[in-house]
Amino acid sequence: MTSGVRLSRRQRQLLQALSDTKVVNDFELHFQPLLTSDGACLLGVEALLRWHSPEHGWVSPAEFIPLAERYQVIQPITLWVINTAIATLARWQQQGLALHMSLNVSVLDLEGGYLLGVLLPQLRHYQLRAETITLEVTETMAIRCHHQAARRVAELREAGFNVALDDFGSGFADLRQLVTLPVNRLKIDRSLVQSVADQENWKQMLLGVVSMAHKLGLEVVAEGVDSARACLVLQECGCDYLQGFYLARPLSETELLRWLRHHALVMTTASRRQSAQYLIEG
Repeated sequence: MTSGVRLSRRQRQLLQALSDTKVVNDFELHFQPLLTSDGACLLGVEALLRWHSPEHGWVSPAEFIPLAERYQVIQPITLWVINTAIATLARWQQQGLALHMSLNVSVLDLEGGYLLGVLLPQLRHYQLRAETITLEVTETMAIRCHHQAARRVAELREAGFNVALDDFGSGFADLRQLVTLPVNRLKIDRSLVQSVADQENWKQMLLGVVSMAHKLGLEVVAEGVDSARACLVLQECGCDYLQGFYLARPLSETELLRWLRHHALVMTTASRRQSAQYLIEG
């Protein structure tokens, strides 16, 4: 684990903690709902890793995930997230909540080629279908290792998993990459979402992106939705699903279950998948 980047004292301490196998005892997952653009149907939740360090308190994923990737200690973290998320999903299904869950994966996870070897046994153990899991890969990662990413993504899709291209619009990927990267969902980056909500010319650009994605058979998710205006504009642009603090912030499992109970539950089929539909109180 070497790098030419000089680390601060805090970074060295965080890296030392991340290298300890016991660090997972300080991890927990929070869950942020993904809703249809009209707010009437819940597609599922995105599992978001949270770390409460005994020494540093809550540490942002934006700080520790790049550190774990750079020094190649990300694999144990990914394995913990996968195992915990799938066990949680199975527990929910036993309670009658047929939710889908999205998980973020690193470029090193894809390059390592071990994801299927971890995911499939877990799904068999809990008798879950691969289509209930969406794996999110960032646009930056797709640019960095496009050919290898395409091969790994194809393997995941062949196994039945959904794969989303995350943070689209943050790294200026060529739209032609959407043709060769076999994802089935596109997540619009929050920076683009905020621009669209404020500026008409950005809205016209997003209309073109959404149209292109739909022609390629991709579903479109807008993340970072933080206002009623953004919801309206994104709905007008044809986005299929929305995610953001305006709709629901990331929630602990207890908070999420309380949030779900607050809404009337109706089972439905959306986009050829079983989903949970909620009647949003007016």
